[in-house]
Amino acid sequence: MSEQKQAVAISLEASRCPDATIHMRRVIQWFMEQEQSTLNLESIEPSLVRSLPAYVQVEQLPVEVKQADPRQITDEDKAKWEEKYDEDDFGDVEVVNTFILTKKAA
Repeated sequence: MSEQKQAVAISLEASRCPDATIHMRRVIQWFMEQEQSTLNLESIEPSLVRSLPAYVQVEQLPVEVKQADPRQITDEDKAKWEEKYDEDDFGDVEVVNTFILTKKAA
C-alpha cells in the first residue's frame, strides 16, 4: 500500500527581493529532492508572482505552478515578523501570496 506524502508548507515570511528570490530558488531546489509531491510556498514579495513561474520554466522543472487567492497580512503575521524584519520590509504590502507547486508525474 502506498502512502500519500503530505504537502510541504514553507513561508518566506517578510523576506523581500533580492533575498526572497534567492530563498525561493533554494526552497524549490530543495523541494525537487524531497518525496513530497506538493509545496505550498508563501511570500509577501510581489515580484514572485512573475519570477517564480519564470524560474520553473527556465529551469525546465517538472512542476505545475498555481497561485491561490492572496490573503491579507494579519496582525499575527506582523507580530511574528517584528523581531526578524524592519517594518519597512512589510509595511508597504498588504497581502501574502501562496504558490502551490505540484510535481508532474514522470
